[in-house]
Amino acid sequence: MFEIIELVQSFSRATGVRDLETLEKILHESYSVVAVTEEGVRTIPKVTYIQMMSDKVIGCIERGLEIDKIDVQGEVAFVFVRHIASSKIFEDRITALKTKEGWKMLFNCSVVSTRSA
Repeated sequence: MFEIIELVQSFSRATGVRDLETLEKILHESYSVVAVTEEGVRTIPKVTYIQMMSDKVIGCIERGLEIDKIDVQGEVAFVFVRHIASSKIFEDRITALKTKEGWKMLFNCSVVSTRSA
């Protein structure tokens, strides 16, 4: 369980400072994120996600992390996470996969909403 918490914390830190090296290491090769925003829904594969981070299109938002629930079923873990920033709330449903190299993030469904003042 600790390894999964560490994975989620690493992801949160890495996206907060655009640490591409860490993201490359912790995201599974088949990783994708589905972002549900006020503008609509978009699916972003790992390669595009990393490029968007590199291009400073996404990421680098200071935000707090709350892990609500972790459900481990064999080699797969489902993690319910909330990131709270000054202007946005990210409700994430993360799927992690245990690999030979350790736990990797496989999928993230992120519902992004504007935070009320």
